[in-house]
Amino acid sequence: MTEQKPRMYRDMTWPEIAEAARADIPVAIPIGSTEQHGHHLPVCTDWLIPEKLLEEASRRTDLVVGQFVPFGYRSRPGSGGGQHIPGTLSLRATTYIALLED
Repeated sequence: MTEQKPRMYRDMTWPEIAEAARADIPVAIPIGSTEQHGHHLPVCTDWLIPEKLLEEASRRTDLVVGQFVPFGYRSRPGSGGGQHIPGTLSLRATTYIALLED
């Protein structure tokens, strides 16, 4: 299998994006929360992992890795999270759904 340089939307020029669109190359958008993961992991863990997986996939297939969406639905205290923990960024359900639909 031949590996290629990953296509990262954030690094592409508009002519490169237009060329990818003409070639009907799909754009995959990594989505994940920005929230705590104990004291040992960064708050970007939930969107960094999907972004890196898609980056590796784009080395092997025609795929553009879109700009990540660093928000999720509100983290709940019952699951070990919550808005009271510094660094947590969340959206209301209606805002999150509208973001994904747009």
